[in-house]
Amino acid sequence: MGDNVLALSRSFLPYHQRIYACVMGVTIVSQFIWPTEWWFFWPLLIWTVIFTLHLMVMRTIDVDEDWVDERSDKVADNAFDFGQMEAIRKKASRTGYGEAYGSVKENDSQEK
Repeated sequence: MGDNVLALSRSFLPYHQRIYACVMGVTIVSQFIWPTEWWFFWPLLIWTVIFTLHLMVMRTIDVDEDWVDERSDKVADNAFDFGQMEAIRKKASRTGYGEAYGSVKENDSQEK
């Protein structure tokens, strides 16, 4: 069942984008043509949050190590401070995740 829901959600995203853009555009334009109280703010806000969550889930569902490596290389290639990027790569390659900055106890013992 989970795969069916994921496939349905993934296929619905382009339609969700179009419907969201059209309804929000019409709502905002109608507000300027026929000004009333700002009643449309709450539906706009709620739908924006729901749409953002839908988009974020669909974009992060396929993240794997290859994507992370590719994205890291792209960020590093576009960086202006190459020395800092190399220092981060060296530190990350010789330590595990979360170990690059040391623990609080290690920092306290070094200061004394």
